[in-house]
Amino acid sequence: MKKLFLLIVVILTIITSCTTVEFETPQPKNSVELSEFPKNALGIYLDDNNDTLTILKKSFKYGNKKSTVFHMAETLTPNKIILKKYNNYFVLNLRDTSSIWNVIMFRKYNKNILVYYINLGEKNKDEIINNLKNITATKEMKNEKGEIEKYIINPTEKEFKLLIDNEIFSKVTEFKKLN
Repeated sequence: MKKLFLLIVVILTIITSCTTVEFETPQPKNSVELSEFPKNALGIYLDDNNDTLTILKKSFKYGNKKSTVFHMAETLTPNKIILKKYNNYFVLNLRDTSSIWNVIMFRKYNKNILVYYINLGEKNKDEIINNLKNITATKEMKNEKGEIEKYIINPTEKEFKLLIDNEIFSKVTEFKKLN
């Protein structure tokens, strides 16, 4: 459980700001859970920060081997780390310690992997939040200072499609396949 929590913290620290969007349930709803990663995604990938992503049949490793702090490895596990498919995307659902889900989408692009996330660290944060609220009901979770720390959503299948169609999920990184 500690490894899962650290993985989530690392991923969120790298690809998001302090305010996050999390999900009440794995996404997309009513989609079948996959027991393994697709064959065409298996391999070793590198991003522009020299972080490595290794995808095996039922597990993945993410991090920079030079810095063991950021080196994580996890296995697909029901009710903990769930992989689903939606159109051309694979949706990785990571449960945190409070049973809320972080959702990361990826898709193959030629030999590479493009990673998508609801990134509220961009310049158009207010626009993304407004669009999010127009698509699905949101719960604002505040910290001790009264600042919004995260938004929790529970979109229907139709709303999840709208999140993608309205580019609420944005590309945060590209991993290039190593030969």
